[in-house]
Amino acid sequence: MSERNWHPFKDIDSLRHQVNNLFDEVIHKNINKTSLHSSSAIPKVENVTWEPAIEIKETDSNLILQAQVPGIEPSNLDIHVTKDAVYISGEHEEQKVHNEKGIYRTEFEYGHFQRIIPLPICVKYNQVQAEI
Repeated sequence: MSERNWHPFKDIDSLRHQVNNLFDEVIHKNINKTSLHSSSAIPKVENVTWEPAIEIKETDSNLILQAQVPGIEPSNLDIHVTKDAVYISGEHEEQKVHNEKGIYRTEFEYGHFQRIIPLPICVKYNQVQAEI
């Protein structure tokens, strides 16, 4: 019997990426068929390295979506809204850090990101407002 190292967090992260890819495929198919925002479909980006965390709140008159994209200038974000989803993409560029002793550690995720967030209700995409 062979011994296998089990890395539960790595396996869970892999499963999360597979499920996200599945949802992306379903959403892209739906957006391609029903997009009211523009004639071009939202592009799917390969080799996405991370996804921003989001929070969705509903008030009496609004649906509020907040996304955490630290260190990224608003001008470097690409945001599209359809009646039933929000698409956010951009790139988190790595800052070069030099340490004289050669000790370096980072847990930050760098590279291109993309997230498609299905909305719980249909929205009037032409009345969307953004804040920093």
